[in-house]
Amino acid sequence: MAVEQMNIADEMDTVSDNGMVDLINGRRRLIRCPAIFKNKTFYIVTGVIVIATAIIVPLAVKLSLAEDCSQYKQESDSYLCLSRDCIIAAAYMVRKLNVEVDPCEDMYNFSCGSLLAKAKIPAGEFIWDMDNEVADKIETDLYKLLQKDTNEMMGKSSKAFSKAKHYYQTCLHQGNISTHGIQNIQLMISQFGSWTLTSANIDEWKSKNWNLQWSVEKMHMLGIYSLFRTIIDWDKDVSQYVIKFEGGLALPSTFLQTSDKFVTMVTEIAKLLGGDPETVSSKVQDIYNFEKKMAEIFEGKEEQFPPHETTYFDLGELKSHFKSWINIEDYLKKTLSGRYRNDTRFSIISSHYFSNLNELIHSTSHETQANYMIWAMINVLTDYMPIEFNKIKQDVQFLNATNRTELCLGKTFDNFGFALSAAYINEDLKTHKNRREIASFTAEKVREEFIANLETIQWLDDKSRETLVEEAKSIEFRIGYPDWILNVTKLDLYYEGLQITSDNDFLKCYEYVTAFTASKDIVKYYNNSYDNDEWLVVPIETIPTYLDNAVYITSAYLQFPFFEESFPPSVYYPNIAFTIGHEMLHAYDKDTLSEVTGEIFATSTAREGFHNQLQCLVDQYSQYSVQEQYSDANGSLNDNMCDNGGFMLAYKVYKKYGESSDYLIPFFNFTKEQMFFTAYSQVWCTVQIKSPSGLYNDEHTEPKFRVNGVLSNSIEFSKAFNCKKGSKMNPEKKCEVWR
Repeated sequence: MAVEQMNIADEMDTVSDNGMVDLINGRRRLIRCPAIFKNKTFYIVTGVIVIATAIIVPLAVKLSLAEDCSQYKQESDSYLCLSRDCIIAAAYMVRKLNVEVDPCEDMYNFSCGSLLAKAKIPAGEFIWDMDNEVADKIETDLYKLLQKDTNEMMGKSSKAFSKAKHYYQTCLHQGNISTHGIQNIQLMISQFGSWTLTSANIDEWKSKNWNLQWSVEKMHMLGIYSLFRTIIDWDKDVSQYVIKFEGGLALPSTFLQTSDKFVTMVTEIAKLLGGDPETVSSKVQDIYNFEKKMAEIFEGKEEQFPPHETTYFDLGELKSHFKSWINIEDYLKKTLSGRYRNDTRFSIISSHYFSNLNELIHSTSHETQANYMIWAMINVLTDYMPIEFNKIKQDVQFLNATNRTELCLGKTFDNFGFALSAAYINEDLKTHKNRREIASFTAEKVREEFIANLETIQWLDDKSRETLVEEAKSIEFRIGYPDWILNVTKLDLYYEGLQITSDNDFLKCYEYVTAFTASKDIVKYYNNSYDNDEWLVVPIETIPTYLDNAVYITSAYLQFPFFEESFPPSVYYPNIAFTIGHEMLHAYDKDTLSEVTGEIFATSTAREGFHNQLQCLVDQYSQYSVQEQYSDANGSLNDNMCDNGGFMLAYKVYKKYGESSDYLIPFFNFTKEQMFFTAYSQVWCTVQIKSPSGLYNDEHTEPKFRVNGVLSNSIEFSKAFNCKKGSKMNPEKKCEVWR
């Protein structure tokens, strides 16, 4: 689909007398408005012929396409683009519009209304948006790659990709899993100390032979984090790897509100393993009671420290948190394979949980503890067991039904993300060579605009401004993919030591991958060797993010419809520039700044100014409601701040670097600025099935208000659409954190 990126200004000299630029061989075709294009019928016929869709014609008429070019009088230097790519862009956008809605009253429904009214969510999904659309396309492409006979990438055969394919194929062999799956799990139950829910083909459980410490160590080394989990993580503030402890439940606490579902699920699974229904239920109830109590003490974890505040412990202080139920020093030496460093620092994410876990352990029988530990293992390993086990979990927990192919691709993605990314990008680069360069250029311009914009903020003092500039300059943009994954030798080296062949049992694959991953982490920890170039995000993950002072915009994100470099700048800038700005501003969100308040904001005036602007957003977004439930404006404050600031930066970058090379597309009686605001709005078009809670269930604001909330704060939007002062999209009071 993509065509070569070109600047319209550079092509002006090639315009012929009739006002047409015809760039052959698949290049963009740009047309000034000559006489032939004054007829509305031309647009409609062109749309029918080229797009062949019933959507375009009636909607094109609705959009009141001009009888002449007078609608573009204020944009006399603009061109109408009729290339294949421009018509695709027009078709993609126009099918979402509902022109019966006044954009000054509800820009979201104006931009997305037709899609919301007519679109059907694919079977098994509860929400559908651009992210799902791109992820679905990437999954389809990955299926094809994994089915190819060759392992060749960049002209060489890749051992890493071969391992990924063997892993995927082993997962797909459901017959082999069905044959050996139950036997393998029964064997593991015996090896991990047994339990009393089943007796078929397993060793008898004996209290005197069972030890909780031994069980926890063995489970954690298998990657099954029952009771708590440890995370080896690099901390740039102390320049070393630290070990973080956090509490953890086998199931979401919301699932534990009543015992019926839990008891039904575990009982049915125990029956498949040979358990007696008459004796299983009471023991399962004991497991439920134990995990329910864990959930109750876990829910108090946030009371301990403010967000992002880190408290470090040495080993002696760490021991006091675990008290007598486990020897934490022995645990560390065992799970770190004897490579424990005496200078290790520790942090506890859920201090409240650990301080209460000791009492819970001592008040629970060994039999219930043992049964819980085995249940925690089975709960993790159901994907590696016959399909009947997974179906029980899906039915009881009302989870989306996942077919085997989808499940196996997900597992392969989790464990061979860089190998799959390399294969995908190798194919993608054959048709899209410039996307990373364009996105990298855009990222630098967003940074420049942010720094320049700081000069205009009146509540900032000079010292605070200087600190903010230094922070902005230090942010790294990681765009597309790390170069090393396209080097087959380096890619193979990354997975060296992981033995995956077509002869492996899938449960064995799990054990091999877990041991391999843990070994890599232990080596880095023990040598205290941190690679500054290490990517913390897999390039085929579609969600951009900000982590450890780096903004990640992955290759998966640089795909249609998120980003298409052959579309007009007014269509792709509102997405790519906004996303870069949004993620960059997470370096300054209220959570991050709570760590360093007084360091970044040097004066009380600056601190007060920043928090006043944030409070404006809280007041604004608190007024928004969905299904009579109001938004959690404090919980979504970080992203609301980043949305508003990111949009402002995207608009500035577009005006400076995109508008001069912008052009018009068919079927739209819009100015370039109106196209910009509409394209931004359509990023958030989201079709949803009503969730049990009735709310958009994540830390972000409802999609509708990520449009209306942001644009109602934009003076430029109100001018572009001539919104009257006091209308819903042009309120008297506007929030402007970074203006």
